[in-house]
Amino acid sequence: MSIDIKLKSGKLNLENSTDRETFLTLLKTKHHNIHEYVHYLSTTTDDFRNFFNPHKQKEDVSLITPIKRALEIVEQPMRSNGTGLGLYMSKIMIEDHHQGLLQIKNTKEGLCCKIIFNIN
Repeated sequence: MSIDIKLKSGKLNLENSTDRETFLTLLKTKHHNIHEYVHYLSTTTDDFRNFFNPHKQKEDVSLITPIKRALEIVEQPMRSNGTGLGLYMSKIMIEDHHQGLLQIKNTKEGLCCKIIFNIN
């Protein structure tokens, strides 16, 4: 019986060494995932605050910088099915700040992101 089924059915026996080790491993994994997600949310909040700062100076950046940044913003939420804010920030970054185009569509293989820049 899997640890999930034992937890849901109340049949987890922490006095059993195998159940206890399996539970502790699951707990460590969940704790690590929560810690990573909290760090991501904290970073995203800072990025969001800085992104909409009306006093920031425009600067020249390489073409790859906004692409990497947009992908970083949407990567974590896509893993946890909460893509709204990340996609919005990416769209603003690509379209408003770099006069590009961000196209998103679902395919059989998953989400497809297309970033288009007009290079003059």
